[in-house]
Amino acid sequence: MDQELLKALRCGSGFHIKELARQDHNLLSGMSPQGNTVLHMAVRFGNHSVLQEILKLQPSLLYRKNRKGETPLHIAARTGDAGSVNIIMYYMNTIIVESEAEGILRKKDNEGNTPLHNAVRNNHENVVQMLVEKDDAPILYVNSAGQSPLSIAIDANLNGIACFIINKFPDSLNHRGPEELTLLHSAVIRQNYDIMVKMLETKRELIDLLDWYWRNPLHYAAASGHVKMAQYVAAENTSLAYQGDRDGQTPLHLAAENGQLSVLKMLLNDYPDAIEILDNRRCSLLHLAAQYGNVNVVLFILKSPDIEDLINLPDEDGNTPLHLAAMNFHSDVVYILSRNTRVDIRAKNFSDNTALAIVESSKDHEKDIQKHLTLKALKVAYAKRALYPEDILENRRFAGIEDINQGGIGTGKEMAQTLSVMATLIATFTFTAAFTIPGGFKNDGPDEGMATLVRKTGFRAFVITDTIAMTSSMTAAVIVFWSFWRGKTESFMDTLPLAIGLTWIGLVSMALAFVTGLFVVLSNDLALAIVVCSIGCILPITFYVFAPFFMIVFDKNETNPFAFILRFVRIFCKSF
Repeated sequence: MDQELLKALRCGSGFHIKELARQDHNLLSGMSPQGNTVLHMAVRFGNHSVLQEILKLQPSLLYRKNRKGETPLHIAARTGDAGSVNIIMYYMNTIIVESEAEGILRKKDNEGNTPLHNAVRNNHENVVQMLVEKDDAPILYVNSAGQSPLSIAIDANLNGIACFIINKFPDSLNHRGPEELTLLHSAVIRQNYDIMVKMLETKRELIDLLDWYWRNPLHYAAASGHVKMAQYVAAENTSLAYQGDRDGQTPLHLAAENGQLSVLKMLLNDYPDAIEILDNRRCSLLHLAAQYGNVNVVLFILKSPDIEDLINLPDEDGNTPLHLAAMNFHSDVVYILSRNTRVDIRAKNFSDNTALAIVESSKDHEKDIQKHLTLKALKVAYAKRALYPEDILENRRFAGIEDINQGGIGTGKEMAQTLSVMATLIATFTFTAAFTIPGGFKNDGPDEGMATLVRKTGFRAFVITDTIAMTSSMTAAVIVFWSFWRGKTESFMDTLPLAIGLTWIGLVSMALAFVTGLFVVLSNDLALAIVVCSIGCILPITFYVFAPFFMIVFDKNETNPFAFILRFVRIFCKSF
C-alpha cells in the first residue's frame, strides 16, 4: 500500500486522498500485508470524512475481504463505530445490485462470524440494533464454533443485547450449541437468572428439552448451587427433579456430588421421596457425597429419617458410602460415618474388602498424611465398638500397620527433614533479630542497655511476632526430632501435621516481625513506611494466611497437612 496514502488516512484528510486518487487511478486498489484495503484501514482509523470520500470514489471496496475474511463492515461492527456502520449501510444503497448489497450484512469471515456476531461479542448494543433493523436474517447464523449471536450474548451475560434479540426474533431461542445444549441450559450454567426467566416467559417449552447427556435445566441449576434458579425451574415442571441423565443421576445427585447443600435441602423439602432414587451405578445421594468428600451434605443426609435403608446400601461394586469415602481418603467423612452406629464398618464390597482393608492396601504415597488420618479414624471406630481390625482381615498380606506404611513413609520423612531445616533457619533468623533490634540500645543513663524504641507500638508488635516465630519454629523442630527418636510410624504421622502447622505459624510471624521492624525505623517517613509495609504484607496475607484456609475448607483431593488439627474447623466451615 502506498505510504503517502497511509499518511493521509492517519491524518484524516479526505481532500488529500481525493487528490492522490486523481493522480493515480489504481491507488485505492492497494492492500496491506494482511490483505486490508484502504477502506479497511479507513474504518480502523475511524475517520468518517475519509470513509465517505473513499466510498464515493470506489464503493465496490465494500465487498473486499482481508486475509481473515473480514469486510470493512466486520471491522466497524467489532470496534463499535456506529458512525462508520451507518455510512457503510447508506452507501450500500448506491450499489446497483441491491441483493448483493444486502449480502454484505450476511457475509462471514474465516471463522464464520458475520458483522452481527462481532458487534454482539464486543457488547456494542447500538450497532447490534442497527444491523438487525437492516437485516434480521443473520440472527440465526451460526459461526464455526457453533455460536449464534444470541448464544454469544448469553455466554457473555450481555442481558441487554440478549433481550433485544429475543424480543425481535423469538425463534432465535431454538438454537442448539455443542453437545445439544439449549440456550436455556447455557443461561442456567452461567447462573443468569434474569435471562432464564425471560426465555421461559417467551418460550416455555425450552424447559423440557434435554442436552446430549439427557440433562434438563434443573440438573445444571442444582450443580451450580443457585437456589433461586433451581426453585424457579423446579416450580415450572415438577417432574424435572426425578429425571435422570445418561448416568441415571437426578438433579439431587448432582447437588450432592458438588456439595450444594442449599439446593439439596430445597429439593428434598419439595420432593422428599427423590432421596431414594439411585443412579445407574446404584449410588445414592450419600454415596456421592461421601465419594467427593462433601462433609456438609453427609451430615445433612445422615439426619434425614428417609435414609435408613441407604446408609449401608452397596453400589454396583458392593461399595457402601464408607468404602467410597475411605478409598478417596476423605478422612473427615470417614470420621463422621465410622462413628455413626448405623454404619456397618465391617461391611465388605464384592472384592471382599472392608473400608479398613482398602485404605491399608492402598499404594498411593502422594497422600500419606490423608491416608494416615483415614486409617486412624477407622481404627478409633473399631476400638470404640470393641472390635479389632485383625478380626476381619484374615487374608491380608501384611504384618501390621507400621509395616504397611513403611513403603509410603519415605515422602513424609523427606518432608520432616525439610521442616527441620526450615524451622532451624527461622529460629536462627528470629534469634539474631532479637539481639539486633530496630533502633538499637541506650548507651548511657539509668536505662543503659535498654531498647531505645521500647515504648513504640510498632516495636512491641515486632518483639511479640519475633517471639512467636522463635518459639513456634523451635517447637516444630523439637517435635520432628522427637518423632524421629520414637521411630514409630504411628507417632511420626500423628505429629508431622502439628510440626507443619507450627512451622507455618513461624513463617507468618517472621514475615510480620520483618514488616513491623521496618515500620518502626521508618515511622518518621510515614508514606515510605506504609508503602514498605504494604509490599511486605501482600505475599504473607495471600499465601501464608489464606493458603491453609483454602486447603482446609475447599481442598478435596490433595494432601491436607492441617486436617489432623483442624478437622472440626473444616466441618464447621462447610456447614454454612
